[in-house]
Amino acid sequence: ASTCRELCAAAEAGELHPLLILHGPARGEEEPWFAEKVLDEIRIWARNQDDLELLEADGADPDFDPAPLEAFMGSASLFGGRRMMIFSRATAVFKRSKGLAASLASACRGEGRPAWVVLDCPGKVSMKMLEPLFLVDGARAEGFRRLYGDPPPWKPGDLDASEAAVFAVFEARTLGMQLVPGGAGALIQYAGDRPAQILGTLEHLKLLGHDRVGETEVLEVAGGGTEGSASDFAEAV
Repeated sequence: ASTCRELCAAAEAGELHPLLILHGPARGEEEPWFAEKVLDEIRIWARNQDDLELLEADGADPDFDPAPLEAFMGSASLFGGRRMMIFSRATAVFKRSKGLAASLASACRGEGRPAWVVLDCPGKVSMKMLEPLFLVDGARAEGFRRLYGDPPPWKPGDLDASEAAVFAVFEARTLGMQLVPGGAGALIQYAGDRPAQILGTLEHLKLLGHDRVGETEVLEVAGGGTEGSASDFAEAV
């Protein structure tokens, strides 16, 4: 989660690595929310740059054609400005085209290369397959795993100590809310430990006017769905 925040802040400031590779984790279950959040921030920044030539490619598009991607990587800007390529959901393309990683790595080192290249390779992907890209100077690679919803072994009874609960506390603070002791653990227990579930519940609580949230408030929203909480939510919306 902290790495996701760091990359989002860098994207917002336009301080990205020349080559950023987002991939599935080496161990543990993948959490795609983090990579999607980073990609969203990068796209927002890129689309607001008047002097940036941007190419976005989606490897999961049934009509995907690698030719524009290869042409973009292999030629200089027509206008002499900055360029960026965002290649999302690229895993299947890399698996089909065994030499693509080496080809892109070579293009990232060549003259006229884009200022920024962002590769999104979710799911099961061989680190060996992406190795040529990892070796490019200035490259950064990050794999996001799922947050642990259970407390760590050294705090077995403290539900507020899990990674997901700590994430909830931070996100609540950014929304101007406070999770009092027991609130974060209850939120994870009843709403779930995925970032989307956590944020959805926090936003629900915020709409209902709860700035200080404990177990009682969490139960109103996520503890079984009473008619009163649904009615309050509809009225707040």
